[in-house]
Amino acid sequence: MRHHHEDDSHAVHPSLRPLEPEHPMSLEGGVVFGDTDFMLRCLVEELLMAGLTPDELRRMARDGEYQGLHAALCAMGQTRVDGVITEAASRVGTCTLRVVERHDRFTPATLTVHASAGVSSKHHRTQGA
Repeated sequence: MRHHHEDDSHAVHPSLRPLEPEHPMSLEGGVVFGDTDFMLRCLVEELLMAGLTPDELRRMARDGEYQGLHAALCAMGQTRVDGVITEAASRVGTCTLRVVERHDRFTPATLTVHASAGVSSKHHRTQGA
């Protein structure tokens, strides 16, 4: 099997190459030793801050496709995982965003932008302000 080089016009497309242990795009998992409870708290906090809800995290933990949360569920049990999710959500909160576009009440607006303290007047003159 040939690999791509800049001067090689007969390179094999990456999708056609066999996976190799040192291949940079292959996903290889392993066991990480440490405090499982702490690692779960970190994962849950990160996912909450990314916008997932506690209910979504509980569903993900029951789904084997989400290996980290599911492994924690298998190792620690539903009660403990639920407790970690509930505790983290009460401490960290959740990031929720709702975007609503209203076309029925469209009102043109004028936007005024100005510089705040800390920008010199020389900077304003050179920027055309």
